[in-house]
Amino acid sequence: MTTTKGAPVNKPIDIQRAKRGAKQLYMRGLPNTDRRKRLIEEAIIKIMTDPRDALSKGFIGFKNYASFGDQRHDCQYGYGPRHGSIVFEIGACARGPHEPFDADAVYYLECERDFVPYPAETAHRGQGEDSRPRNLWDALNLHSRRTTELNRIQLHLEAATVEEEAVR
Repeated sequence: MTTTKGAPVNKPIDIQRAKRGAKQLYMRGLPNTDRRKRLIEEAIIKIMTDPRDALSKGFIGFKNYASFGDQRHDCQYGYGPRHGSIVFEIGACARGPHEPFDADAVYYLECERDFVPYPAETAHRGQGEDSRPRNLWDALNLHSRRTTELNRIQLHLEAATVEEEAVR
């Protein structure tokens, strides 16, 4: 069930747009079950229905208590469940009073909902399964680190080329 035309499954993600959306919202936990993906859908609908006040008073999420699995638990910011602990939540990052969410926030949630983790064989050698992005935010951070590393290597090669030409 897709609410808007965002980033469909298996399509390239607009990384800058997803990062702008991630500055407006946060998501803790993995969206790895149908119930959690439906919660993302609910957050998208809330934001599209009321972009100014959606998630302004609290987060929406699930708690786990006594191994009963995901139990819906919406809560005010700064508070939590009496029993159990929050295992998945979606909330608003700090923003001005009644500052509306924009389309990038919805895009970010759609990307998180539709994100498919990389298969195990893509893990970096020697780093094991933990080096694989488990959610979109991990993938965005990995992309940033790789881009930074590639830029550093490119600058090093350019400097070496300039030195080599100066010697000739």
